[in-house]
Amino acid sequence: METSVQQRYLVEWYAPEISEECLATAIARLNDSAAAASAAGTPVELLITLGIPAEDVMFGVFTAASPEIVTCACEAAGLPFLRLNAALEGTCATHNARVDR
Repeated sequence: METSVQQRYLVEWYAPEISEECLATAIARLNDSAAAASAAGTPVELLITLGIPAEDVMFGVFTAASPEIVTCACEAAGLPFLRLNAALEGTCATHNARVDR
């Protein structure tokens, strides 16, 4: 079986009046959809989600071989999105400075 290159994708949803409960429900639905797609041979994974109540938006970062796979996973979860863009991954420097009290 050929291994596909996994890329990162940023997805944006309109989410009026988003709450922690709404975010948790959306995450569960997206994870279930991604797991079903992956089990069927189309790997996709939701890596992180952020809800921004002041802006009525929710963001998710997925990894998959193509944007079409992410689109299918979101639609299967009943969460069609506003925008989907390929994303670059960066790393943050960690600070291991010792703090004496």
